[in-house]
Amino acid sequence: MQCRACAYENEAASRFCVACGVSLATVCARCGTENSDQARMERFLLRAREMVPLEELYVVPVADGGQYRLWVLFGDFASREDALAAGKRLPPRYQESFRPAPRSFGELRRQL
Repeated sequence: MQCRACAYENEAASRFCVACGVSLATVCARCGTENSDQARMERFLLRAREMVPLEELYVVPVADGGQYRLWVLFGDFASREDALAAGKRLPPRYQESFRPAPRSFGELRRQL
């Protein structure tokens, strides 16, 4: 990935330029919004607070095969069926973008 500030060619997985230290966040070609992990998470939380109390969300950073991801955990459900039903009540774009997947704490612990 080429740095926008100094044109240094960094490794694809780099988050910051090795040469000058600038964030290598991608920018949306349509609107120009920075899509860094932090910026994406802030936009997500601003939208999410309209649907659920933010103190009920847990954000967990995960390194998955060399790729950095953020898992958003929500809800304490009596059964897997209750969790699936709650996932179906999410707005369609969240269902498509974030792929809700009910898991027990044991399953989460094994995946971390």
